[in-house]
Amino acid sequence: MADIFTASTSYQGTFVIGTVETAPVFSICGAADINASNQLEISFWIKENGELVDSNLGTASYLIRDKNGNAVSGLTESGLVADVNGYYHSTPVSADLLYDLTHFIIEITISVDNVSRKSALGMGIGE
Repeated sequence: MADIFTASTSYQGTFVIGTVETAPVFSICGAADINASNQLEISFWIKENGELVDSNLGTASYLIRDKNGNAVSGLTESGLVADVNGYYHSTPVSADLLYDLTHFIIEITISVDNVSRKSALGMGIGE
């Protein structure tokens, strides 16, 4: 019998029917802006295998870091709860410490099925 890979008889492979299981892939997405009152507002969500997760969600948090990795004072929030659609929304907070023409990193943690998932999003400020 020919091998399924080489079409020769030097090796005879076998195939066993089975089930392949893969771990789910989570990704955190979001959007941040500064409103007309100079307040930072952030909305974020988590996807599992590309689909929006809207159940079994726990609390979430975010932390803003500058480009050097330092936490920006006052730009953090925890204990956020998702809305009925699976979106988290920050409380608007003063954006006075976010300077024009620089970038920041938003670290986000969301609990799904009692497991914390952490990721980071970029945020640029320009005028």
